[in-house]
Amino acid sequence: MEAFDCLPLAALINQQFLCVHGGLSPEIHSLNDIKKMDRYREPPTHGPMCDILWSDPTEDFGQERNNSHFSQNSVRGCSFFYSYAAVCAFLQANNLLCLIRAHEAQDAG
Repeated sequence: MEAFDCLPLAALINQQFLCVHGGLSPEIHSLNDIKKMDRYREPPTHGPMCDILWSDPTEDFGQERNNSHFSQNSVRGCSFFYSYAAVCAFLQANNLLCLIRAHEAQDAG
C-alpha cells in the first residue's frame, strides 16, 4: 500500500489536458491547489484529495436542469457529483482544454 500512497493525484499533458482518477472538487480551483496537497498519505474520507479520487460527473452530465456545480455523491457515500458547468468553469479558469478521468469504464470505449 505504501506504493499507492506515492502515486500522483493528477497529471498535466501538454499544458492542456488534466488527467485525474475521479474528477473535480468544490475545494480545488486551480492546478496549484492540487500541487499543494499532501499526497504522501492514505486518502482521507472527505476533502479535496478524496474528491479527486472519488468524485463523479452528474448522471445527466451536460443536460443538467439546475445551475449547481456540485452535489453530494449519494451513490458512493463520499465526495461529490460535478456538473458540466463545473468542468467548463475549471477548464476556463486554468486555461485547459480537457479533463480526462479514469474511474469508470465507458460502454463506447
